[in-house]
Amino acid sequence: MILDIFDCMFSADPNDIKNVFSELLDAESNFKGKAGEFFTLADVQMINGHFKILQNLLLPIGDKKTEIDLVVIHEKGLFVLESKNYGGWIYGKEENRHWTQSFNRNTKYTFYNPIMQNETHCDALSKALNISKDSILSYIVFSERCTLKSVPEDTDRRRILKRDSLVYKMNNDISSRPEIFSADEIERISDKLQAYKVDPEQRREHKERVKKYNEGYVCPKCGKALVLRKGQYGRFIGCSGFPGCRFTRPAMEEDIIHFNGYFV
Repeated sequence: MILDIFDCMFSADPNDIKNVFSELLDAESNFKGKAGEFFTLADVQMINGHFKILQNLLLPIGDKKTEIDLVVIHEKGLFVLESKNYGGWIYGKEENRHWTQSFNRNTKYTFYNPIMQNETHCDALSKALNISKDSILSYIVFSERCTLKSVPEDTDRRRILKRDSLVYKMNNDISSRPEIFSADEIERISDKLQAYKVDPEQRREHKERVKKYNEGYVCPKCGKALVLRKGQYGRFIGCSGFPGCRFTRPAMEEDIIHFNGYFV
Protein backbone atom coordinates (compact mmCIF):
# COMPACT_ATOMS: atom_id res chain seq x y z
CA MET A 1 0.00 0.00 0.00
CA ILE A 2 2.82 2.50 0.86
CA LEU A 3 4.58 1.72 -2.44
CA ASP A 4 1.30 2.30 -4.25
CA ILE A 5 1.10 5.79 -2.72
CA PHE A 6 4.59 6.71 -3.95
CA ASP A 7 3.85 5.30 -7.41
CA CYS A 8 0.61 7.22 -7.76
CA MET A 9 2.27 10.51 -6.72
CA PHE A 10 4.17 10.41 -10.03
CA SER A 11 1.19 9.19 -12.05
CA ALA A 12 -0.40 11.38 -14.70
CA ASP A 13 -3.81 9.93 -13.91
CA PRO A 14 -5.52 11.62 -10.93
CA ASN A 15 -7.83 8.60 -10.62
CA ASP A 16 -4.82 6.54 -9.49
CA ILE A 17 -4.33 8.88 -6.53
CA LYS A 18 -8.06 8.83 -5.75
CA ASN A 19 -8.21 5.02 -5.83
CA VAL A 20 -5.20 4.51 -3.54
CA PHE A 21 -6.41 7.00 -0.95
CA SER A 22 -9.87 5.45 -1.13
CA GLU A 23 -8.27 2.11 -0.25
CA LEU A 24 -6.47 3.77 2.67
CA LEU A 25 -9.75 5.17 3.99
CA ASP A 26 -11.40 1.75 3.67
CA ALA A 27 -8.49 0.16 5.56
CA GLU A 28 -8.76 2.77 8.31
CA SER A 29 -12.52 2.21 8.61
CA ASN A 30 -12.02 -1.56 8.76
CA PHE A 31 -9.35 -1.20 11.45
CA LYS A 32 -11.60 1.01 13.59
CA GLY A 33 -14.44 -1.47 13.26
CA LYS A 34 -12.27 -4.40 14.33
CA ALA A 35 -10.83 -2.36 17.21
CA GLY A 36 -14.34 -1.61 18.44
CA GLU A 37 -15.27 -5.29 18.35
CA PHE A 38 -12.05 -6.18 20.21
CA PHE A 39 -12.68 -3.65 23.01
CA THR A 40 -16.30 -4.77 23.34
CA LEU A 41 -15.20 -8.42 23.58
CA ALA A 42 -12.62 -7.53 26.28
CA ASP A 43 -15.28 -5.76 28.37
CA VAL A 44 -17.83 -8.55 28.05
CA GLN A 45 -15.36 -10.98 29.63
CA MET A 46 -15.90 -9.13 32.93
CA ILE A 47 -19.65 -9.68 33.35
CA ASN A 48 -21.10 -11.85 36.10
CA GLY A 49 -22.47 -15.38 35.82
CA HIS A 50 -21.93 -18.44 33.64
CA PHE A 51 -21.69 -17.78 29.89
CA LYS A 52 -19.99 -18.51 26.57
CA ILE A 53 -19.10 -15.99 23.85
CA LEU A 54 -19.22 -16.47 20.08
CA GLN A 55 -18.09 -14.02 17.40
CA ASN A 56 -18.71 -13.49 13.70
CA LEU A 57 -21.72 -15.70 13.03
CA LEU A 58 -23.35 -15.71 9.58
CA LEU A 59 -26.99 -16.78 9.99
CA PRO A 60 -29.75 -17.20 7.40
CA ILE A 61 -32.68 -14.80 7.47
CA GLY A 62 -35.19 -15.54 4.72
CA ASP A 63 -33.28 -15.93 1.45
CA LYS A 64 -30.41 -13.75 2.71
CA LYS A 65 -27.79 -13.95 5.46
CA THR A 66 -26.88 -11.64 8.31
CA GLU A 67 -23.62 -11.36 10.25
CA ILE A 68 -23.62 -11.02 14.05
CA ASP A 69 -20.61 -9.39 15.73
CA LEU A 70 -20.92 -10.94 19.15
CA VAL A 71 -23.32 -13.26 21.00
CA VAL A 72 -23.12 -13.91 24.73
CA ILE A 73 -24.88 -17.17 25.62
CA HIS A 74 -25.67 -16.55 29.28
CA GLU A 75 -27.69 -18.41 31.88
CA LYS A 76 -29.98 -15.34 31.90
CA GLY A 77 -30.50 -15.27 28.13
CA LEU A 78 -28.82 -14.36 24.85
CA PHE A 79 -27.12 -10.98 24.61
CA VAL A 80 -26.63 -9.87 20.98
CA LEU A 81 -24.06 -7.09 20.67
CA GLU A 82 -23.60 -4.80 17.69
CA SER A 83 -20.45 -2.66 18.05
CA LYS A 84 -20.22 0.83 16.49
CA ASN A 85 -16.78 2.37 16.96
CA TYR A 86 -17.81 5.89 15.89
CA GLY A 87 -16.80 9.34 17.07
CA GLY A 88 -18.74 12.60 16.81
CA TRP A 89 -22.38 13.26 17.65
CA ILE A 90 -24.87 10.48 16.93
CA TYR A 91 -28.46 11.23 15.91
CA GLY A 92 -31.19 8.78 14.99
CA LYS A 93 -34.82 7.79 15.33
CA GLU A 94 -36.18 4.28 15.64
CA GLU A 95 -38.14 4.55 12.39
CA ASN A 96 -35.36 6.09 10.25
CA ARG A 97 -33.52 3.77 7.87
CA HIS A 98 -30.31 5.75 8.43
CA TRP A 99 -28.76 7.55 11.39
CA THR A 100 -26.31 10.46 11.27
CA GLN A 101 -22.79 10.85 12.58
CA SER A 102 -21.92 14.55 12.82
CA PHE A 103 -18.57 16.19 13.55
CA ASN A 104 -19.57 19.75 12.66
CA ARG A 105 -22.05 21.60 10.49
CA ASN A 106 -20.29 20.61 7.28
CA THR A 107 -19.06 17.11 8.13
CA LYS A 108 -21.83 14.53 8.41
CA TYR A 109 -22.09 10.85 7.51
CA THR A 110 -24.98 8.40 7.52
CA PHE A 111 -25.05 4.75 8.56
CA TYR A 112 -27.68 2.02 8.62
CA ASN A 113 -30.04 2.18 11.61
CA PRO A 114 -28.39 -0.14 14.20
CA ILE A 115 -31.75 -0.89 15.87
CA MET A 116 -33.01 -2.39 12.61
CA GLN A 117 -29.66 -4.08 12.03
CA ASN A 118 -29.54 -5.80 15.41
CA GLU A 119 -33.25 -6.65 15.32
CA THR A 120 -32.49 -8.65 12.16
CA HIS A 121 -29.73 -10.43 14.09
CA CYS A 122 -32.12 -11.27 16.93
CA ASP A 123 -34.72 -12.57 14.46
CA ALA A 124 -32.11 -14.81 12.83
CA LEU A 125 -30.98 -16.22 16.18
CA SER A 126 -34.55 -16.85 17.28
CA LYS A 127 -35.28 -18.82 14.11
CA ALA A 128 -31.97 -20.72 14.02
CA LEU A 129 -32.32 -21.86 17.65
CA ASN A 130 -36.13 -22.09 17.71
CA ILE A 131 -36.32 -19.98 20.86
CA SER A 132 -38.52 -17.05 21.88
CA LYS A 133 -37.24 -13.54 21.23
CA ASP A 134 -38.17 -12.77 24.84
CA SER A 135 -34.96 -14.57 25.82
CA ILE A 136 -32.83 -12.35 23.53
CA LEU A 137 -31.59 -8.89 24.49
CA SER A 138 -30.20 -6.45 21.88
CA TYR A 139 -27.19 -4.32 22.85
CA ILE A 140 -26.02 -1.54 20.51
CA VAL A 141 -22.61 -0.47 21.78
CA PHE A 142 -21.04 2.82 20.69
CA SER A 143 -17.51 4.05 21.31
CA GLU A 144 -16.66 6.22 24.31
CA ARG A 145 -15.45 8.79 21.75
CA CYS A 146 -18.96 9.67 20.58
CA THR A 147 -21.85 11.63 22.10
CA LEU A 148 -25.28 10.00 21.85
CA LYS A 149 -26.94 13.30 21.15
CA SER A 150 -30.39 12.12 20.14
CA VAL A 151 -31.17 8.40 20.09
CA PRO A 152 -34.20 6.34 21.20
CA GLU A 153 -34.72 5.38 24.82
CA ASP A 154 -33.98 1.86 26.02
CA THR A 155 -36.77 -0.72 26.01
CA ASP A 156 -37.27 -4.06 27.78
CA ARG A 157 -35.42 -5.85 24.97
CA ARG A 158 -32.98 -3.21 23.72
CA ARG A 159 -30.12 -1.13 25.09
CA ILE A 160 -28.29 1.73 23.32
CA LEU A 161 -25.17 2.74 25.22
CA LYS A 162 -21.51 3.69 25.15
CA ARG A 163 -18.87 1.05 25.78
CA ASP A 164 -17.75 2.51 29.12
CA SER A 165 -21.13 1.58 30.65
CA LEU A 166 -21.43 -1.85 28.99
CA VAL A 167 -20.36 -4.05 31.92
CA TYR A 168 -22.48 -2.06 34.39
CA LYS A 169 -25.62 -2.25 32.21
CA MET A 170 -25.16 -5.94 31.43
CA ASN A 171 -24.66 -6.82 35.09
CA ASN A 172 -27.83 -4.87 35.95
CA ASP A 173 -29.78 -6.88 33.38
CA ILE A 174 -28.21 -10.12 34.57
CA SER A 175 -29.16 -9.43 38.19
CA SER A 176 -32.78 -8.57 37.32
CA ARG A 177 -33.54 -11.42 34.88
CA PRO A 178 -34.55 -15.00 35.78
CA GLU A 179 -32.32 -17.92 34.85
CA ILE A 180 -33.31 -19.24 31.41
CA PHE A 181 -30.57 -21.65 30.36
CA SER A 182 -28.78 -24.36 32.33
CA ALA A 183 -25.06 -25.02 31.87
CA ASP A 184 -25.91 -27.94 29.56
CA GLU A 185 -28.24 -25.77 27.49
CA ILE A 186 -25.54 -23.12 27.14
CA GLU A 187 -23.21 -25.78 25.75
CA ARG A 188 -25.85 -27.09 23.36
CA ILE A 189 -26.63 -23.60 22.03
CA SER A 190 -22.92 -22.87 21.63
CA ASP A 191 -22.37 -26.14 19.74
CA LYS A 192 -25.29 -25.42 17.41
CA LEU A 193 -24.09 -21.87 16.64
CA GLN A 194 -20.55 -23.06 15.89
CA ALA A 195 -21.89 -24.23 12.55
CA TYR A 196 -22.53 -20.60 11.60
CA LYS A 197 -19.02 -19.28 12.27
CA VAL A 198 -17.31 -17.80 9.21
CA ASP A 199 -13.70 -17.63 8.14
CA PRO A 200 -12.12 -14.22 7.30
CA GLU A 201 -12.58 -14.61 3.54
CA GLN A 202 -16.29 -15.48 3.86
CA ARG A 203 -16.72 -12.53 6.20
CA ARG A 204 -15.05 -10.11 3.78
CA GLU A 205 -17.20 -11.27 0.85
CA HIS A 206 -20.39 -11.02 2.90
CA LYS A 207 -19.55 -7.49 4.08
CA GLU A 208 -18.92 -6.36 0.51
CA ARG A 209 -22.28 -7.74 -0.65
CA VAL A 210 -24.32 -6.34 2.19
CA LYS A 211 -22.61 -2.94 2.46
CA LYS A 212 -24.31 -1.50 -0.62
CA TYR A 213 -27.77 -2.64 0.46
CA ASN A 214 -27.38 -1.46 4.05
CA GLU A 215 -26.43 1.97 2.77
CA GLY A 216 -29.76 2.01 0.95
CA TYR A 217 -28.40 3.36 -2.33
CA VAL A 218 -28.61 0.27 -4.52
CA CYS A 219 -31.82 -0.30 -6.47
CA PRO A 220 -33.71 -3.29 -4.98
CA LYS A 221 -35.18 -4.06 -8.41
CA CYS A 222 -32.19 -4.04 -10.77
CA GLY A 223 -29.09 -3.57 -8.55
CA LYS A 224 -27.96 -0.27 -10.14
CA ALA A 225 -27.02 2.81 -8.11
CA LEU A 226 -29.78 5.05 -6.74
CA VAL A 227 -29.54 8.80 -7.26
CA LEU A 228 -31.21 11.94 -5.93
CA ARG A 229 -33.65 13.46 -8.42
CA LYS A 230 -35.96 16.47 -8.50
CA GLY A 231 -39.37 16.16 -10.07
CA GLN A 232 -42.61 18.08 -10.42
CA TYR A 233 -43.57 17.32 -6.80
CA GLY A 234 -40.15 17.74 -5.19
CA ARG A 235 -37.10 15.59 -4.40
CA PHE A 236 -37.09 11.81 -4.62
CA ILE A 237 -34.71 8.86 -4.90
CA GLY A 238 -34.72 7.09 -8.26
CA CYS A 239 -32.81 4.40 -10.11
CA SER A 240 -29.88 5.51 -12.28
CA GLY A 241 -31.10 2.93 -14.81
CA PHE A 242 -34.17 5.04 -15.68
CA PRO A 243 -36.08 4.71 -18.01
CA GLY A 244 -35.24 1.00 -18.14
CA CYS A 245 -35.95 0.76 -14.38
CA ARG A 246 -38.55 3.04 -12.82
CA PHE A 247 -37.96 2.33 -9.11
CA THR A 248 -38.47 5.38 -6.87
CA ARG A 249 -38.92 6.16 -3.19
CA PRO A 250 -39.37 9.42 -1.24
CA ALA A 251 -36.20 11.34 -0.36
CA MET A 252 -35.60 11.60 3.39
CA GLU A 253 -33.39 14.10 5.22
CA GLU A 254 -30.58 11.53 5.48
CA ASP A 255 -30.71 11.08 1.69
CA ILE A 256 -30.13 14.79 1.15
CA ILE A 257 -27.14 14.61 3.49
CA HIS A 258 -25.79 11.53 1.71
CA PHE A 259 -25.90 13.19 -1.72
CA ASN A 260 -24.85 16.63 -0.41
CA GLY A 261 -27.91 18.02 -2.20
CA TYR A 262 -26.57 17.01 -5.63
CA PHE A 263 -29.31 16.19 -8.11
CA VAL A 264 -29.06 14.05 -11.24
